[in-house]
Amino acid sequence: KGSDHLSVEMHIYVPSGTTNDNQVICQKINSNTESGFTLALSSSSAKSSPQGECDVMFMVSSGSIFYLSASMTIDKGNFHHICAVLNRTPGKNQLELYREAELRVTSSFTSIPAMPIETAPLVIGSGTSHKITGYTFIPESTLSGAVDEFRVWHQRRDGGRQKTEMLKNVHPTDQLRLYFKFNEPSGTFDGQSYVIDSS
Repeated sequence: KGSDHLSVEMHIYVPSGTTNDNQVICQKINSNTESGFTLALSSSSAKSSPQGECDVMFMVSSGSIFYLSASMTIDKGNFHHICAVLNRTPGKNQLELYREAELRVTSSFTSIPAMPIETAPLVIGSGTSHKITGYTFIPESTLSGAVDEFRVWHQRRDGGRQKTEMLKNVHPTDQLRLYFKFNEPSGTFDGQSYVIDSS
């Protein structure tokens, strides 16, 4: 639901030695592109580490007025565990970005009204523009990289919970709304490719 806490958790790998464009990791946004959330890579060619770096960006908005955004840096060429959190705790109302179960960045504080996104599709690896006041994130290519253990929670996932479960499978709960392990068997199957929701 658009009024709950939200945590989007995964392991992500961005190839080294390349410049990345703006790319959506995952997105759930309504048709006017002003309400919903986007987790993305912002364009970067930084070479401050041997493999290169890029920024993970998290944007949440409800209409054109209420929004939050935050970003953190990850190294290319390595898998990283990341978790993007919309913390709706009264008095907090902020975004939190974790890397390797450590809190790295928080946003400013503002209360985000319920987002009307119940019927909007959740898209992984591609997406559309996301408009907030004074800025529009425009994806320039589909995601180049790898995602594993993709989880969407309707709860605030703090660092302790992440650290306990980041390297193991988790079991279904009411708060676990989507869980793609991405370990489906290889081979040839009738119909389209598929992925199993283990939530």
